Amino acid sequence: MPENCCNCLDRSSKFPLTKCSGCQRCLHYRCTDMSEEEVTLLQHTKSKNIHILCKNCGSSLAQISELRKNLLDMQALFEARLVAVETALSSPTALKSPTTDSTSSEQMIQESVERTIRASNVILVNVPVNPGVDDVTVANEILNLVDPIAVVSSENVMRIGKARANKYPPLLKLKLKSPEMARLVLHKKSALSSTKFSKIFIRDDKTPQQLSHLKELRAELDRRNSTGVKFTIKYVHNVPRITEIQPGQNLN
Repeated sequence: MPENCCNCLDRSSKFPLTKCSGCQRCLHYRCTDMSEEEVTLLQHTKSKNIHILCKNCGSSLAQISELRKNLLDMQALFEARLVAVETALSSPTALKSPTTDSTSSEQMIQESVERTIRASNVILVNVPVNPGVDDVTVANEILNLVDPIAVVSSENVMRIGKARANKYPPLLKLKLKSPEMARLVLHKKSALSSTKFSKIFIRDDKTPQQLSHLKELRAELDRRNSTGVKFTIKYVHNVPRITEIQPGQNLN
C-alpha cells in the first residue's frame, strides 16, 4: 500500500510522489507550491542541487534561518558597542579602571532565541476591550484590512500588560503563522490609517533588551537633535541606528 504523504496524509496512488529532502517521507507533487510545468521539468531532471521540502521541514529551516539572521544582527550591534567602548577607553579623559557592558556568548544566544520566538508576533496597541466581541474576531477584522491572507486563530491571541490610567487598554499580542507573515503585516500597517481602526497601531514584539536599547537610542537622538543638526532612527538590517537626515530626504 502506498505511503502517506507527509503533508496531507493521503494514501491515494493517483497523484505522483516524490520525497522530502529533509525527512525523506513521501510527498505529493500536488502538495507543493510548484506549477505543473515545474513538476514536469523536475521529473525529467536528475540535478542533486534541487531540494523539495515538506511543510514541517520548510518551517524548521525558516526558523533556523531567522535564528541565524538574529545572531548576525546581534553580533553587528555588539561589535558596534564594543568599538564605542574601546574608543571611550582610549580617550585621555577615560577612567583607568572602567567596567564594560559586554554581552557573553551565552546571553547573545539566549537573546537571539527569544527574538526568533517573537519574530512571528505583532502587537496591536489601543484595541478596546469589548465584552460583546471576542478579541480574535476584532484581530482578524484588523488583519483583513491590512492584508486578507493574514489570519490568526483564537489560541494565538492574548492580552498582555495592564490597562494604563484606565484610558489605554492592555496590549493585544498576535502570534501569526510565520515571521514572514509578521513582517508583511508590519510593512502594510499604514493601511489602517484610512479605516475605523485608524487609532490602532501595530508594532513588532521586542524583547526587553531591544526595548532598552531603543530607549537609549531615543535619548541619544534627543541629545543630538538639540545641537541643531537633525537626526532620525533608521532600521538597517532590522537593527535601529541613528542617522543624519539629509536635505530633501523622505522619511516615510
